[in-house]
Amino acid sequence: MTRDTISKSARKNAALASALKSRFGLSSAEIDIALALADGKDIVRTAQLRGVTPHTVRSQLKAIFHKTGARSQAQLVTIVLKL
Repeated sequence: MTRDTISKSARKNAALASALKSRFGLSSAEIDIALALADGKDIVRTAQLRGVTPHTVRSQLKAIFHKTGARSQAQLVTIVLKL
């Protein structure tokens, strides 16, 4: 991955994070989870990366669903990718 590609990816994630916070009121932890799932990571891998249990991620995912209106991980990913 080139430096330019990494820079574009970081800018895109920052823009998505800002949109998730302003449109849905997601916390920074919830934003990290939503972005990880949108990046193709599963709950177990997301938990490992965040240093928490999968149960914690699932609990936070329920809050994300409530705030975004998503009913599934796939629907949440669709919402994130449409921002």
